[in-house]
Amino acid sequence: LLDFETPDVSLPTVHLPNLEFPEIKLSKIPLPDVSLQDINLLGSAWAMTESTEVRKPQSDNNESFLSKKNLVKANMIDTDVSGIDFSGKDLSGADLRGTDLSNANLTGANLSGAHLWKAKLRKVALQDTDLSGMDFSEMDLSGADLRGVNLSGANLWGAQLYRTNLTGANLSDARLSNADLSQSELTGADLSNADLYNTQLMGANLSEANLTGADLQKAQLTNTNLHRANLTSAWLASAQLQDANLSQANLFKSTLNSANLQDADLSQANLMEASLIKANLQDVDLQDADLNKTILYKASVSKAALIEAQLCLTSLPDYTMHSRDCDRT
Repeated sequence: LLDFETPDVSLPTVHLPNLEFPEIKLSKIPLPDVSLQDINLLGSAWAMTESTEVRKPQSDNNESFLSKKNLVKANMIDTDVSGIDFSGKDLSGADLRGTDLSNANLTGANLSGAHLWKAKLRKVALQDTDLSGMDFSEMDLSGADLRGVNLSGANLWGAQLYRTNLTGANLSDARLSNADLSQSELTGADLSNADLYNTQLMGANLSEANLTGADLQKAQLTNTNLHRANLTSAWLASAQLQDANLSQANLFKSTLNSANLQDADLSQANLMEASLIKANLQDVDLQDADLNKTILYKASVSKAALIEAQLCLTSLPDYTMHSRDCDRT
């Protein structure tokens, strides 16, 4: 173990490419102009020791060396860099496997080609960062700031995203099956064609989100806000949508067979050509909902609820067809 924590050590204007410093302690060294490209800092303890100098400027002209240096292809496996500011920095190709990035600021950082397997990312700031196609499977990003992040095609299978802010994020074609997004903020997020099979979304805010073609089969959506969400051609078979807010949502051609929508708000929702075979619609609000060509075979729904909806060529639970409001369509 190398220990350079003595206050009189200084390495100004040094270029250290391709060197290896496993388990080094650097928490007190002034490194004003050091390049760390390709450096190996495996297991180093920058934030575990007395590291106020790492996180804050030592003087007016000497900022934290980690937040300032070139870290392209740096090896930081199992390193503690929690709370450090990497915003806008180039970490392309960096090896961050097992690295503790909790509370770190990676806003706008270049993480292309970086390896993040088993990295600790709780409450990390990744706003407006390109993470497309990256692997975050079974990782913990709870409480992270992912506003505007590009996660298109990313693998988030089984990931922990509890209370994560994904406002306006691009999650199109992302794999989110078995992930936990409970109470997360997803307003305006793009989840088109995303895999959300058996995903936990209880209490999440998906208002105005794009879920076109998304697979939400068996998803947990109890108390979820889907106001004005686009669920065109989405798969929601056996989904749990009790007390969900689907007012003004677009469910055109969606599949909700055997879904539980008890006490859900579907007022002014577009359910044209949707399939709700054997769905539970007890105590649901269908006021001004469009049920044009909707299939309700064997669904549990009251006549009172249907009175408030628009029916045209609607296939009712008893296999009859109702065209009461065709002149209004």
